[in-house]
Amino acid sequence: MQGDGRRYTWRLSTDASWRGRQISYWADFETVAGKWQTVEIPFENFVPKFRGYQLDGPALDTTKITGMGLMIYDNRDGPFELVLDSIEAYSP
Repeated sequence: MQGDGRRYTWRLSTDASWRGRQISYWADFETVAGKWQTVEIPFENFVPKFRGYQLDGPALDTTKITGMGLMIYDNRDGPFELVLDSIEAYSP
């Protein structure tokens, strides 16, 4: 990916819920402006969140991932640009 120096959040969706509400799993990553880089985010880095608030659980079940997305969640206004070359799952 080629970033713009801002922090982004990778979000995974499953069927997990907290108090009857669907939650998602977030992992942040930093980019370097104008530089192509490979970002690896281990599944254990994803934390459960509901509306931006971190929860104590449940843990991510990777067999139940139903969706994914990218968010910019760095509390800064202004333009942003993130260019992706590919997205792949990997194992250590």
